[in-house]
Amino acid sequence: MEAGHRMPEIVIAAPPSAAGASLFGVIEFFAAANRIITSTQQPISLFNLTLCSLGGEPIKSSEGIAIAVETALRDISKADLLYIAPPSISSRNELILHTRQWREIVAWLGSEHDRFETIASHCSGSFLLAQAGLLDGGCATTAWWLADLLATEHPEIQVDPDAIVVQSGKYITGAGTGAYQDLSLELLRQLAGPSVCRLTAKYLMADRQRRSQSAYRLDLPAKTDSHEFMSQARLWIKGNLANDFKIEDLANALNTHPRTLLRRFQQHAGSTPQALVQTMRIERGKVLFETTELAAHVIARRCGYQDESAFHRAFKKHCGLSPREYRLRFGSKSHDLRQTP
Repeated sequence: MEAGHRMPEIVIAAPPSAAGASLFGVIEFFAAANRIITSTQQPISLFNLTLCSLGGEPIKSSEGIAIAVETALRDISKADLLYIAPPSISSRNELILHTRQWREIVAWLGSEHDRFETIASHCSGSFLLAQAGLLDGGCATTAWWLADLLATEHPEIQVDPDAIVVQSGKYITGAGTGAYQDLSLELLRQLAGPSVCRLTAKYLMADRQRRSQSAYRLDLPAKTDSHEFMSQARLWIKGNLANDFKIEDLANALNTHPRTLLRRFQQHAGSTPQALVQTMRIERGKVLFETTELAAHVIARRCGYQDESAFHRAFKKHCGLSPREYRLRFGSKSHDLRQTP
């Protein structure tokens, strides 16, 4: 992504229902980098930003804001970077609805991607690149709650569900909507160097230390959990998380045999009862670290762990952060407003 002394051309594409935070956030990062390059007199060319839609038509963001663009994506013959803002979605069904609106831009990208040195997107935008065939045989990421869907729909792609940013050749994908910050910083690092990246992050107070999505995961019931059996299983486990129970106890509570329990879990959840129990225990631990000041050993017991060190290991494996690191980052006390007398 060497730009030399010429002004690097950055194209920001806005598909229908683009997430406003991502769209304008990426623009702000590059605009801030331009201000830093100018104020620090660095020997780097400023970025030239162009906002466009596929045909040059105005679009509406997911927030309902009408956005006038400068030109049509079709009319851009060459650029250093194409960033595609992800359409904002809140469910998998909504993603499927959006894909019907992408057909034109997907077809265009599939044939015209050589116009751009680098193409980047994230969240639902990773699906757009995948559908254009640009990620075939490569690696990618997306929002943690969409990763298994991306892997299922596109087995030709190696999906990393925990990564914040993944590069595969000239294509760069990122995690959820808020990952525009991480993606922007990586793009700035490649286009302008580590110094401009670092100064821009400090200027905008952006976190450069995020390495994994694990800590942001939520234990959302899968679609199959609408099955009465799985709903009852979750309810019983939730009420007994602090207890030291065996799988046989869960089977008895559900009036079934342990072997049948294992089979039905595999059928309806694609995993084991043990995996669900551990996930729910760690999720309870996350909530307690976020909302209370309880000592770690107390939280461990409330989550069904008698051995605090075992809880510590399981927590770090699940979240990518130790309990202490997690509390420092997400605990409510760390976010209390400082007040003057």
